[in-house]
Amino acid sequence: MAALVRVVLVLALLFAGSSADRAGSTESQSDAYAWLQYGADGHPHARVIPSDRAACPAVTADDRGVAMTVKVVASAGFDRVLCDATLPSAAQTVRVGGVALPPLPQHVARFVVLGDTGCRIKGADIQNCRDGQLWPFARIARSIASESPRPDLIVHVGDYQYRESPCPPGDARCAGSPYGDNWSAWAVDFFEPGAPLFTTAPIVWVRGNHEDCARSGLGWSRYLAPDPELTCRRHDSPALATFGDLNLVNVDTAAGDENNPDPGAFERDERIADAAARGGETFVVTHRPPLAYLAAHAAADPNGPDLAAIIAGHVHLFAALAFAGAPPTIIVGTGGDTLSTGAVPELQTDFHATTEARFGYAVFDRVPGGWSISERDPDGSEHRRCQLRARAIHC
Repeated sequence: MAALVRVVLVLALLFAGSSADRAGSTESQSDAYAWLQYGADGHPHARVIPSDRAACPAVTADDRGVAMTVKVVASAGFDRVLCDATLPSAAQTVRVGGVALPPLPQHVARFVVLGDTGCRIKGADIQNCRDGQLWPFARIARSIASESPRPDLIVHVGDYQYRESPCPPGDARCAGSPYGDNWSAWAVDFFEPGAPLFTTAPIVWVRGNHEDCARSGLGWSRYLAPDPELTCRRHDSPALATFGDLNLVNVDTAAGDENNPDPGAFERDERIADAAARGGETFVVTHRPPLAYLAAHAAADPNGPDLAAIIAGHVHLFAALAFAGAPPTIIVGTGGDTLSTGAVPELQTDFHATTEARFGYAVFDRVPGGWSISERDPDGSEHRRCQLRARAIHC
């Protein structure tokens, strides 16, 4: 990216500088955001959150106009509408308000995974939202935007908004921060620091447990859900996006048991079968690692070779889990929230695991026979590389 400071485009699209320095900022109230994502219908969509009281901008795909309409109206706590336009999957150039957004991939050779990016403010559990070393999400977003070559796709595995309660009086780590499930908290915890992602590549958003209906489900359902709506639904149906010979099945594990989501979602999900029927490789992207499923099928997976790997977050570390029969599972929960330390109950199993609690993100590069996975620091430097081939992972 050009100078990593705030740059206002024709759309008034913000490229946030360092929101870690502005934990309580309300300046984001005047900013607009635009990005490309994949919807419940499997098609790419252009999404825009206009600045306050602004109309939906014009959208073109390969210089032809595409209808963009208000998908979600303003409501209590959320004064920003969501505009949405369904795009042709083969479009080469997409412009929103005259500004070119990233190209839609027909084939994915490189994609980035990050997750668990918000800054925690919950009772006495306070993270320093003003320190970019202790809450590095904005740094990570800028590093992803600076990747060369640029990724074809970004996958965020959930947990965007962690500001659940008021900052304690006199606590400089979060003084003035908004909190709760409302636009102000979502803007400061996610949209502002994450803005560089929006102009880097199209995105697959995964729902985290912090986006369930008891926490920040309204913000999720309004703006990021594959099928957005005004109210919070308990469970989003799985969504399938296909990129040539790569299929991504987006499975919602936000609700349910904290550590062991129902294995049935993975055993019976017809989208996995739909993806397999298309050929190529199928990854499930989800938030909670499906440990019940993995433990039950460590020796023999009912999906057989149809499911190449599972990519998850939720546990705040990087992990590569290997099994005799179940699909290898990669956890990338290192995007900004407080890291897991000491024993991690979720991973106290017989799984063969490589784990590390260190902030950053992961870059998946296609190589002959599989994928090379680079674990990156917030500044983009590599400190571990793993190989994923034929349902086996080695680090």
